Amino acid sequence: MRLVYKHCQRVVAWIGLKRESEGTEVAFEAGKVLSDVSRLVADLRKEAAGTDDGVVRDVVANALAGLPEGALGNLQKLFEREYFHRTWVVQEIAVAAVAVVKCEEMEMSFFDLVSTLLFVFGNCGHIDTSTSLDVWYLIFTRQSGSHSGHVRLTDIPGSLGPLIDLLEQMRAFKATDLRDKIYSVLGICDEGLQPILTRTHITRRSDRWLRGLTTAITGIQNFVNDHNPDLSWGIPAALKPDYTRPIPEVYTDLAKFLISKMPMFLDVLSFVQHRAPPDPNDPYPSWVPKWFEPKSITVFRGGDFTAGICTPPPSDFLTSRIQRAFSSPIPNTLIMDGFHVGTVYKVSNVMTFASDGHSKTEAVQRAWAEVLPNKAFPGANGSRYITGEPLDMAFCKALSAYPLGAVIGHVMSDSV
Repeated sequence: MRLVYKHCQRVVAWIGLKRESEGTEVAFEAGKVLSDVSRLVADLRKEAAGTDDGVVRDVVANALAGLPEGALGNLQKLFEREYFHRTWVVQEIAVAAVAVVKCEEMEMSFFDLVSTLLFVFGNCGHIDTSTSLDVWYLIFTRQSGSHSGHVRLTDIPGSLGPLIDLLEQMRAFKATDLRDKIYSVLGICDEGLQPILTRTHITRRSDRWLRGLTTAITGIQNFVNDHNPDLSWGIPAALKPDYTRPIPEVYTDLAKFLISKMPMFLDVLSFVQHRAPPDPNDPYPSWVPKWFEPKSITVFRGGDFTAGICTPPPSDFLTSRIQRAFSSPIPNTLIMDGFHVGTVYKVSNVMTFASDGHSKTEAVQRAWAEVLPNKAFPGANGSRYITGEPLDMAFCKALSAYPLGAVIGHVMSDSV
């Protein structure tokens, strides 16, 4: 199906009838105006890297002021239509050379329409990553050659990123069959397009010989599979669509595969989110992410969070970590090794706060008082952390997952 949409002359996204949302005609006109503004802003930033943000803000403000009353609301209703929230349509647009969105006689470029998302839903320069609309904006940034800070770029043609990233980003999308939450991304992810990447993980751009090897093997795989589609040579069983298998089994086998993938980053465990204590009767093991559940957590990515990377112990020569991980006689059990880092002596209550700075400051002060009641904050009576830095500074770094918290705070917010 991916090749059908990739090689067709154009893809037409039919989003329904005009009467299905209010002010559809106004929404289309506003979309065309804002897409022109989006291109103008991109050109301004490209031609003059030092362009004053005030100039950009003035251009955007003038464009918004010239729109008919309620136009942005009508455009928002357009994006709330069912089409934009179905999991299979993402591939249809992502691989298309030309895509248009159509509503009765009205028509415009799909990518032009999606370029307006920042104007409609943007907040401090980004779109809420818990919604399906963030994925559409990701497709636009890939197609236009621009990208935002939270997008992990990929070198693989036609891919929107690593499998695990897309599974997380597409949680909000809907599927009639829950297996399709996995199967629908296989044609637009790194591992689906280059199955050799399922065997290892290239961590440095300097690994040229490994990149060359993966390119050669991928070429052979594509040649064999293009001529024998049913063979699926070189593709792991967990990534082969099979609608006869029970849904919990599909999700469990995918989790096992992602855990086993060398060099065992174990990042799949970061995407497990429990809203309640695990139910012993749940057909899904407690360590398996349910990719069909709405996003309720934010996962920190990067070199600071690679718990699975270590020097293999001598025992690996007898039984590998992968074999030990799934060697329990109890079904659906995961066995993990670990390191004794330290001892937890006290835990604060869950931190709650509003969006204003004063509320956040009070939340930090409360957490400090709960775990270190005998020390002043700030200052900590001159106490220092084991690293030698002031204790209160170390405390704030821990709360913000430094350095990631500092980076995210700078990119996503106008205030410190």
